[in-house]
Amino acid sequence: MRHHPAVPTPSLRTAFIAVLLVVITSLFTIISPPPAYAQLSDPTIDKTFTPSTISVGGVSTLTFTLTNPNAATPLTQVNFADGRLGPLIGDIVIAATPNLGGTCGLVAGDFVPPIAPGGTAVNLPAGAGLTIAPSSSCTITVDVTAPAAGVFLNTTGPVGSFETGAGSDTGADTLTAVVLDPTIDKAFAPAAINLGGTSTLTFTLTNPNAVTDLTGLNFTDALPAGVEIAATPNLGGTCGAVATNFTPNIAAGGTAINLTSGVSLTAGSSCTITVDVTATTLGAKVNTTGAIGSTETGAGSDTATDTLTVALLDPTIDKAFAPATISIGGTSTLTFTLTNPNGGTGLTGLNFTDALPAGVEIAATPNLGGTCGAVATNFTPNVAPGGTAINLTSGVTLAAGSSCTITVDVTATTPGAKVNTTGAIGSTETGAGSDNATDTLTVSDPTLTIVTVGAVGTDNVDSTTGTPTPGPIDCPNGGVCVASFLFNDSVTLNVTVDPSSSFQGWSGDCAAFGAALSGAITMDGDKTCTATFTAPSGGKKGGKEEEEEPPPTVTPDVIKTVDREVAAVGDTLTYRIRFANPKDKKLREVVLTDTFDSRLDGVTVVSTSKGSASLSGNTVTIDGGLELAPGETLTLVVRATISARAQPGDVIDNTATLSSPDLSTHASNTVYTAIVGELPSTGDRPVRPVPGLLAPSLVVGGLLALLGLGVRRRPAA
Repeated sequence: MRHHPAVPTPSLRTAFIAVLLVVITSLFTIISPPPAYAQLSDPTIDKTFTPSTISVGGVSTLTFTLTNPNAATPLTQVNFADGRLGPLIGDIVIAATPNLGGTCGLVAGDFVPPIAPGGTAVNLPAGAGLTIAPSSSCTITVDVTAPAAGVFLNTTGPVGSFETGAGSDTGADTLTAVVLDPTIDKAFAPAAINLGGTSTLTFTLTNPNAVTDLTGLNFTDALPAGVEIAATPNLGGTCGAVATNFTPNIAAGGTAINLTSGVSLTAGSSCTITVDVTATTLGAKVNTTGAIGSTETGAGSDTATDTLTVALLDPTIDKAFAPATISIGGTSTLTFTLTNPNGGTGLTGLNFTDALPAGVEIAATPNLGGTCGAVATNFTPNVAPGGTAINLTSGVTLAAGSSCTITVDVTATTPGAKVNTTGAIGSTETGAGSDNATDTLTVSDPTLTIVTVGAVGTDNVDSTTGTPTPGPIDCPNGGVCVASFLFNDSVTLNVTVDPSSSFQGWSGDCAAFGAALSGAITMDGDKTCTATFTAPSGGKKGGKEEEEEPPPTVTPDVIKTVDREVAAVGDTLTYRIRFANPKDKKLREVVLTDTFDSRLDGVTVVSTSKGSASLSGNTVTIDGGLELAPGETLTLVVRATISARAQPGDVIDNTATLSSPDLSTHASNTVYTAIVGELPSTGDRPVRPVPGLLAPSLVVGGLLALLGLGVRRRPAA
């Protein structure tokens, strides 16, 4: 059998050639220095690790600085050997991405062996041909890493050149590789809350190590005085911690958040822990954790601090006019809504100022009300008819997290858009405050509404004087007509009577005209006038037979009024019911009942002079053993809004009924409101008659009953 000589493997051959090349180059330099350069200074070398401490598996940049100290002679074939980057155990190695660079302009193949990931040597041979100009330096940079913890002192061989030979200067530096401590950050969100409010406290835990996982993460956090875990802790975050990972367990009212188990972090990762906290005292609450540690690093060193500011929030105020558009002399209810946004503290001494805009003043009947319980003397000046300011100065308190309202009726004396802004609302606890409120009341010229009842043929009402905005009144039979006129205009109304009917007279705001066919009315506010016609006996109206309805029962003991006999969808109606005991002895067990039409929404009791009113659906009732002395009066005020279920042409009627065992019959009374499609408010819409609509007022209703005429109604939707 023939034995072949062993053939070196490629890797051994490469290593052998590289070492041989370095040795030959060095010998050549030592043996053959040119005599002319014998007095030259050797090149120098420095080396540094940046950073000098890394985590295990982290990256540091190793920089070699090569210098030619000779002032006039360049040095060529500069060379050095850095044969191993560390000791045999825990070597420093070239990083996965070497990032070879520097100003010397070398490439990986210039080194023996070539620079490559995992390499353990940075050897620059003379054959690389590096030349350094006189009095110059250049650098070589390469990224390195340490796969295990340790302290690694790394020293190069001497740096030489063709001109100086082997040289004598070496470079040394130390790289330390450690398992880094975990880090912790914390933050309150929001960073400022009111007393009793809630903030989410977030801890962010980070493992800064490149290759080392950390287990058993732990820290302590004693919450500052006046801060505790909220009633609903909402423990969460991405760390996956549960209440039992903390000592004591996370629970409502707790004052410490001490993580003791259950959390691990892979290399280079982070996670969060979130807990809701609340405050029981005011002030700046500075909160600092203990140091965060782990099983691998021990106690650790990093802590985290954040501050939770606890203060009372200012009260807030809103305001609104309803309706937002009225005519001169009309009435709008101004509502202030006061709110205490603090979850754990009541506010006392609520106060604000509100100077009404020019042309707006408190109405003749202020109807001061609302849920705040304020009375006229809680304002400075007192709330009174004609007043131009609504300045709350005392008497209103708000429990934690609550709201209340103040309502005042106002009127307008001039047209235009009345922008109204309050001053800032304050309280005893918060001081002057910061929030204010604005709303706009639009005031138009007064409107004149003409309702013709029982008209036939050529029966008509028109106007011949005044300054209409736009169009004069022209109201043919069976219609409702509306027009606006300038404030304080004198408007002359004229009646034209068809030969087949007769004019019975005026009611409403024109009642003073009696049965006159002409009369003048002053437009110092919205006016509604009803002109009543009747057909001759025989039951014919306009040539058609009409059924007669029996007259309604009208009991004068109950007096009921509504502020609008003609209105549109969205308008607010105010009903006032008044009953005076007509007997000379007291009435026992008095019950007042009023069921409002299903086409009305938001039925609200504004006030009652005696007893208490209950509301069930759209039915308002005053009962509970109420007694009325002889001559004593019971008054009820109710507001409601016309819903979209009401259609133009509808008539909403409403009856109040009062009973007592001391009355032989129930007392009742009915009022009517006619629904029109649109009420002109700014003078830019034409008059819009609504043919066929009958809308009698209380007076007209009684008159129609006496005359035996029916009232056409659209049934409720």
